[in-house]
Amino acid sequence: MRICFPLLAALLVAGPLSAQTSFQLVGPALAVDGDRLAVAGAPLTQDPFGALSIVVPGDGTYTVAAEPFAGARRAGQFDGDGLFFAAAGRSVRLVSRRPILSLAAPTSAYVRYVPSTRRLARGPTRLAVGPHPDRASRPVARRAPRPRARTAVRRPTPSSRPAARVLASARSGPAPSATPPVPREVIEEAV
Repeated sequence: MRICFPLLAALLVAGPLSAQTSFQLVGPALAVDGDRLAVAGAPLTQDPFGALSIVVPGDGTYTVAAEPFAGARRAGQFDGDGLFFAAAGRSVRLVSRRPILSLAAPTSAYVRYVPSTRRLARGPTRLAVGPHPDRASRPVARRAPRPRARTAVRRPTPSSRPAARVLASARSGPAPSATPPVPREVIEEAV
């Protein structure tokens, strides 16, 4: 019994998200402070769920995850087909035609808000999913590519190019012909 209790306690502390949670957003309806907004970027699916970004033009970007991450605070919950939270003095409600997370019970939503620098921006709200912010892959430093070895390929000179020959002959007058010129007297006798 003593062995089972620590194992049970560890499972309870880990929470329901230790298993892979899938995310789906089908036919979403979004409202910020009660105002319904147009949405672009749906339907969305992700398995396992990392984070959802909601970019509201003229307002800012809300990054939402079901697990805590740097710069976020617990601000709402995923509940069946809805995501409800309050951040930056705004109330955000996102509803889907299907359950958003694969979990049966309501789950906390952790939100980070970054205000927009363009207050007059317009357009639909953009939705996107990505990796969990704390687990996002960082760019790997790579070496600069090595310069390619120069080959001994002979490049054509301007005088060896066909177009250059034609242009040169146009500048200098008629092109020299292989046959000698016919004297005038011979031409006048033939006529």
